[in-house]
Amino acid sequence: RAVLEDPRYALWLLEDDGAAIGHLLAGPCHLPHPDATEA
Repeated sequence: RAVLEDPRYALWLLEDDGAAIGHLLAGPCHLPHPDATEA
């Protein structure tokens, strides 16, 4: 629930004829990589 209330995250739900068939959650990256920076 905390992720859903955090404005840094976005959630999409994929539906087919009204049935949920997938989802996507995007948010901050916490990987230790030089190309992964805060936007």
